[in-house]
Amino acid sequence: DVIRGLLQKPSEEAGNLLADGIGLLGDKVREKRRLNAQIGMEETREILDAKNVELKDITPPAEEDLHVLLEGMSVSGDDRIRKLWSGLLATALDPDENQSIERPFTSAISSVSPADARVVEYIAFVTKNERSIQHDAREAAGLTDKRSLTVGDGRRIEEERLKMGVRLEEYMDASTQMEADFELDHIVSDPDWSENLERLGIIEPKPEDYGSCLGRFGFRGELGDGKFDAILEHIEKRIQETEALALEGFEIGFLSKRDDEKQRITLGVRLTRFGERLCDACGLL
Repeated sequence: DVIRGLLQKPSEEAGNLLADGIGLLGDKVREKRRLNAQIGMEETREILDAKNVELKDITPPAEEDLHVLLEGMSVSGDDRIRKLWSGLLATALDPDENQSIERPFTSAISSVSPADARVVEYIAFVTKNERSIQHDAREAAGLTDKRSLTVGDGRRIEEERLKMGVRLEEYMDASTQMEADFELDHIVSDPDWSENLERLGIIEPKPEDYGSCLGRFGFRGELGDGKFDAILEHIEKRIQETEALALEGFEIGFLSKRDDEKQRITLGVRLTRFGERLCDACGLL
């Protein structure tokens, strides 16, 4: 009932409930945190409305978890960090999502800076769109169920991808706008821009794809002429090289690179397994 009351409109009533429930000291700090939490609850309600989740159907989290989340939301003056809190709460309240408010998630969100939050949101945006586009291109090429792809299959997928003219243009335009709004060029100009996110286990360096070796051998799926053994030997060496780099402390060289001709964005980082779970729980993936 309490969480339903916090989500009820008008927002002023939610703000009053939050002000009474959080127990903040100091008029200015109290008002600021009340407004932050109020905005966060309004954003949570908007997410639930967009997903057609009725308040009568929500699945409130445990009281302790809710307290931690509201506390974090109330001190978040930055809109992108607050979006992470709101997304996490909305996912936890959605009865169709099997997601709880895990303490590692709240700990990670509490530790990210405004710049970190923008980088994570951008990485999640690019990752989500590239995966979706690649999936649909593969489906259009009739290769969804094929487990092992040849170079020829890759060309067919790329041809189908390039046919998505308007969709690709909208994706590239949206990414350009996000880069500008988030001032990502300024953020990544700091040589230590990725340090905190790596420390939190949210992102990691993205090793170079192994797929390029297939083209050099002209592989088409045949197992003759020793090509398959050569490919396996090459991949094994590359894996060893990558592991060696990891042991030495492989550093992130860049955030992203744009290929406007092929309308593709290549990330120099990737979300870790924990990072994927966090972004999914916050509604970014």
